[in-house]
Order: sequence, then C-alpha cells, then structure tokens
Amino acid sequence: MADEEEGATPGEATVAQVKMPLNLWLFVAIFELLVIGGMVAAYFILKPQEAPKELIKFEDSLPPESYVLEEDEEVFGGMYPMEPFVVNLADGGFLRLELVLQFSGLDVPNNLHLSEPLLRDGLIIYLNQQKGAELLKARGSIELKKGIESIVNKVLGSKIKRVLLAEFVVRQ
Repeated sequence: MADEEEGATPGEATVAQVKMPLNLWLFVAIFELLVIGGMVAAYFILKPQEAPKELIKFEDSLPPESYVLEEDEEVFGGMYPMEPFVVNLADGGFLRLELVLQFSGLDVPNNLHLSEPLLRDGLIIYLNQQKGAELLKARGSIELKKGIESIVNKVLGSKIKRVLLAEFVVRQ
C-alpha cells in the first residue's frame, strides 16, 4: 500500500489517519473556551483593587473653628450609640433599651470605651430597680432619661448634652 506510512503494520491506523467525530471536536472547542473564559474572569475578579488616590478625612468636612453660630443654632455634638440593654425590671417584666449618648462638643470622650463596662454596670443596677408600670406612664421615659443622664455624668465625669432613646420596649 502506497498510502501507509513506513513502520506501520497493515490494519493499524496512524495518528495522521485518525479522524475524530464532529461532536467530539465541538465538545473540545467549547471546553477550551470555557476554561479560557474562566481564567480571564478569575484574573479580573481576583486582581487587587487600587487604593483611591485621596481619602476624604472627616475633619475636612467639619466647620472651621471660626464658624459663628446663629442665635437659635447649637452645636450638634458627638454621638455614641451604646449596645442594647435587656434587663429584668423590679416587677418581673423586662426592658429592652438602646441608648445614644450626645455630648456637648463635637468629639466623644476618649475614655468612654474604657469606662463603658462601669457605665453599663451602673445602668443595669439602676434599670433593675425600675417598674414597668412606672416606665409606661407619660413621664416614665423622661424620668428614666434623667436618671440615666446622672449615672453617665457620674461615671464619665463629663457633662453629656442629652440621652436619646433609640429603642424602648417594656414587657410586663
């Protein structure tokens, strides 16, 4: 046979003579495209992001010290949201309370995070003495805020502007 290559025995096919079916070629081509596409997608997804050139600082957005307040305008003050409290009340119910402390100046005192365990302890003891029926009265939450304010001022040694109730739930 003239078409057979040298060294091939009659009846054996050589590599050049093997024909793959069309379905197999399509499968291999699609598989290669998926692999290459996956590699390109992985490159763009896993590529580290560049840091922004300029960072906006909070201090830059504050009004300058020479800012003059209007007559009825007041400084908003620094805010410190506390973790929620769930405490038992004296009459067997419970109170879920979330506080936000507003300070006189723009900043929250530096020692607040150090004093927070003492503050929470004092507040829990104070709140455990309260009765649900008293808290639900019209002046109950106002009196509660006054008591909390006095405890905060004793523990921190600084004057807070006000106590805000972000959450106040009494269950009897």
